[in-house]
Amino acid sequence: MKGLLKKLFSSNKKNEESPSPSFKPLEFTETAIQKIQNQLSSRPNGVESCFKVQVNYKPDRAFVQVGFDEWKNQSTIFDYPVRIQITEKDELFLRGFTIEFSEEDQSFYIYPNVEFIAEPTPKKNIVRFVLNRNIIHPNSKEKEFIFGVGMKQEISSPLIQSISNSKGFSSMYITENKIQIEFLPDLASLENEEKVASILLDHFERKGYPLFIENGIATEVY
Repeated sequence: MKGLLKKLFSSNKKNEESPSPSFKPLEFTETAIQKIQNQLSSRPNGVESCFKVQVNYKPDRAFVQVGFDEWKNQSTIFDYPVRIQITEKDELFLRGFTIEFSEEDQSFYIYPNVEFIAEPTPKKNIVRFVLNRNIIHPNSKEKEFIFGVGMKQEISSPLIQSISNSKGFSSMYITENKIQIEFLPDLASLENEEKVASILLDHFERKGYPLFIENGIATEVY
């Protein structure tokens, strides 16, 4: 069955305009940069401070906390417009995110900027979603994931579980930042496609955890 699914899914032509996984560092709006710089310049003399960003990873959601802390001369992977303290894990997780400051609320907000498109395929009951996020972790031991109705396979990922429970679901094939869903021919509909799209958007806006594949089992890395 796996060989048949791969042949079917790989028959679709590549769309050159499809989004690619975002490798941009965490970005700051001009308003956020100005606010942070003002705060840092107002710190007491002799106190070196920085803007701290920290991600708390939970099974159902990733919480991002920001604030000001004592500068510890910490190196970062990317260059930022403000002095920032962030771990390498959080720095990679927040690629493509944007920090904004609301004057009205006097609060910082972080936006994941998730983008994806649904590409047409030769089969009307198959849809391919392409995201600007890695669905499979770049360091995953296996670079693809296949799952279908009737396959005796453990499901450890809530994302995979939610998609496979969708009405009319038949099978899926995932590589890097692409996921293709096959629906049963008599149950394929735009409504079902939109429900899967909603599941993907909710996952990557609330958590954004990529999948780590090993021995054909997908688990969410956080």
